[in-house]
Amino acid sequence: MTALIKKTALSHPTEWYRAFLAKIFRILFLSKFLKTEKLVNLMVKLAGTELNVWYYAFFAWRKKPFIPEGSTAFSYHKESGFITVLIIMGIMSPIEIIGAHYIISLWSPVVAVIYSFLTIVTILWILGMVRAIVLRPITVDNEGVTLNYSFSLAERISFSAIESITAKDLNLPRKEFKDCSMMGATKTWVVFKEPLEIATAFGGKRKYRAVAVTPDNASAFRSLVVKGINHGSFGFASG
Repeated sequence: MTALIKKTALSHPTEWYRAFLAKIFRILFLSKFLKTEKLVNLMVKLAGTELNVWYYAFFAWRKKPFIPEGSTAFSYHKESGFITVLIIMGIMSPIEIIGAHYIISLWSPVVAVIYSFLTIVTILWILGMVRAIVLRPITVDNEGVTLNYSFSLAERISFSAIESITAKDLNLPRKEFKDCSMMGATKTWVVFKEPLEIATAFGGKRKYRAVAVTPDNASAFRSLVVKGINHGSFGFASG
């Protein structure tokens, strides 16, 4: 089972600054500018997502996958070509910047600078996404599943909320499922007993009937989840 990742950490290292941001925003903005807790939470999620990008792009290159104690983790990038596509984009982008910046600067130096800046930011997003995909595996523990997808999804799903898990295509309308699958990999569908509200990357929430994921060792992943569904809280051995 080569897709299983060894346990290397107890908790996610970015959790602390999300809590810190929440406290700061409540102190500084709740009473003066943001009148509701909902707006504060939205600001925290937006700022947290942006900080995640910078963390993974600059500070996570020597880190190992973040796996909570007692969890079995499954990578979701090894059987897909998505990482390769992102890396190629990241390599080609600097080359594109030089040529495009020169051509655009002949027309407008200001626009050329803006274009180059936005392209650099895009490259950093790509770098951050690549590292987050590697460092944030899907995990299964005694109580449920944590569905991670880069820095855009980190959703905790208890076994009691899961109706079934299958590799068969459900043919659900696009708006009824959240697609967290990787390009070129076979989807595994986690189906809920009733629509669940899942947070989006930029602070919103939406209800879905299912989530599509692509764990590398899909059969082992489905087997653990089925055990959890059938037995409720189940004693898994960590991988």
